[in-house]
Amino acid sequence: MSLAIDVYHTGCFVPKPFYYANPDKESVTGVEVSNMEFKEFMTYLRSLIRNKCRDVYYCLQNRALVDGLRELRDEDDYVRFMDVG
Repeated sequence: MSLAIDVYHTGCFVPKPFYYANPDKESVTGVEVSNMEFKEFMTYLRSLIRNKCRDVYYCLQNRALVDGLRELRDEDDYVRFMDVG
């Protein structure tokens, strides 16, 4: 499975209204994730943004950030991420 991913990083979450302020953005296409495990994907992300990530989140498609934000913490979360990808 190949994905196109927009990676926003180095910003900060603002509570009211809830949004991600001042991020840097990296867009990648053709990311081959079908053979990656969670740890490999995290290593890929860290290399993409030069090790500037502490926590990783994704947002469900067609959902507002406040409703669609999900944390990517482990292999189970990664499987759900790929299912919606």
